[in-house]
Amino acid sequence: EGSRGIQQDIKAAQQWMVDFLRERRCSTGKDIAEKFGLWRVRYRDNGQIAWICRRHMYARSAEIIEVPI
Repeated sequence: EGSRGIQQDIKAAQQWMVDFLRERRCSTGKDIAEKFGLWRVRYRDNGQIAWICRRHMYARSAEIIEVPI
């Protein structure tokens, strides 16, 4: 039951994010980058994609690769 609860939480969080972005008329990666000042990156160790701020772009520069939007 614990993992089912976690899955429900993840689904709710994802829906919240979709609604949040839709309300702000963010429908593309470019919109996200411009409205929130974020960069799309890929972590070298596991390949995961993330959106991070400029400060963390510099702090984690050895760990990430910027991904074109």
